[in-house]
Amino acid sequence: MDVISRPVPMELPDSPETYAGALVSALAVSDYEERQRAITDAFARVTRPDDLSWLLDAATNLHGLPASALDGLKLLTSSAETLIQLLLSARDAGERSLIWGLQNELPFLWLALPLRAWRSALDRQFAGLTGALESALGKERAISETVAWLRGVCGDLSALEPAVEAIFGMAGLPVRQTTDSPSLQDLTNSYIQDQHQRGGDALMISRRA
Repeated sequence: MDVISRPVPMELPDSPETYAGALVSALAVSDYEERQRAITDAFARVTRPDDLSWLLDAATNLHGLPASALDGLKLLTSSAETLIQLLLSARDAGERSLIWGLQNELPFLWLALPLRAWRSALDRQFAGLTGALESALGKERAISETVAWLRGVCGDLSALEPAVEAIFGMAGLPVRQTTDSPSLQDLTNSYIQDQHQRGGDALMISRRA
């Protein structure tokens, strides 16, 4: 008889971090089918910091464990906006790089996610950060600081994939003036062709070696 188990994230007794929210509650459901439905439903309304905090910690602390081993990450592809929210919510460039790497383990490509999902996630991030800063900085400066932060995020992501800059522009956050911006489909096709080319080059090098 084969026994199939699934990894379950556990809080350490001395850990200062505690989690709550709809997603965390869904992860605790014991029945498999019901848990899958609850997690998918939770992704449709991930807005609480607690939910994003769990996702951030899970995605950046896998330590060799495949992302597909955790239901909370495996089902992320059911919600493009939640994926992008997770990417934007990374606490530094290192975390952002790890989250970007999820496309190597899960069935999705960042550049293939719908533009409306990018726009919605950016709008949500913009509204949340501006609202948090406005009482202390005033509306005008809060907007300025938020735009600067989002451009910094774009810079981090552009270091991983330059085409992200065009996506941010199409989603409403132009980083620099462009005269001829490619479509999202063109960017995706170019990225896929580039990955195939890199794979072919690596194979040729290995054969020569």
